[in-house]
Amino acid sequence: MPWRRKDPDLDLALVQFQQGSYPAAVDSLKRVLGRDPENARAFALLALCRLNQDRIDDASRAIATALTLDAETGFYQWVDGLVAMARSDWSNAERAFRSAIELDARDPEGYFGMALLWKARMKPKQALDWLDQALEVEPEHLDSLALAADIALERNDLQRAYETAARALRVNAQHLSACLVMGEVLCRRGDTEAALDHAVLALTQSPDHDGALELMALIRARRNPLFALWWRGEQALKRLGPVFRVVTVLSLLTLYASLDWLFEGLGLLSWKYALAAVFFPLGIYFAFGHMALTMMIEWEKRKIRLSSSF
Repeated sequence: MPWRRKDPDLDLALVQFQQGSYPAAVDSLKRVLGRDPENARAFALLALCRLNQDRIDDASRAIATALTLDAETGFYQWVDGLVAMARSDWSNAERAFRSAIELDARDPEGYFGMALLWKARMKPKQALDWLDQALEVEPEHLDSLALAADIALERNDLQRAYETAARALRVNAQHLSACLVMGEVLCRRGDTEAALDHAVLALTQSPDHDGALELMALIRARRNPLFALWWRGEQALKRLGPVFRVVTVLSLLTLYASLDWLFEGLGLLSWKYALAAVFFPLGIYFAFGHMALTMMIEWEKRKIRLSSSF
């Protein structure tokens, strides 16, 4: 991120942004712009803050102002690409990221932006190809390492996610995104104590960060015996994929209908009721298991928000 002129409030806003304290960063940037209303860097960072606050129109206006003041800085083009992505305007996002690369091919942010774009378009292989280019330019580009780890996590490649997140954390032990990926990897492996250390570190940096709150909630829920049972079933189903999940549900329904008919035909009503007692919870799980896990995590997040620990 190109900061060429010294401004304490601009430096403070950058730190606040990196910690996820977006309202505080906006306040700092307003002080900067009050003194220097043509500070393109301040407008670009303001756009990023508004983007993270889901205020897309405000972000669009801020980055448009930055580009009016200076259209030849790759970083501003990169931010413009992020804003376009938030509007699902893929063509303008790609144009902006490619402009960023053309303006400064030695800056990894343009390649990183292309990786974000392909990830958003559900093309993880292409995203990883762009991340490789970003890391070729800057081998310790932390955001690229964290994103590569996150993609590996989404693909259930826990070993690669662990190794890539660890690589980022060796450079900066407090990098928020890498910390969250590492915490989730450890949680999925059942090492909730080590995962908790990363969750606490993330929440200490940014108490309102949604990803950090979700990780803490996931760890708390993971320690719940009922959740642990659901978790193992959910992970097994993820490995099977959506088609096999549907086939599994249909097979269970067919089996239940066949056995129900058989027991009723034989007059074994007690066995029929026992069968229903087994298959009804299974049906609830397959139909609503994921929803139940999500609700449990949201409940834990609310409790953490009410806690005075952070």
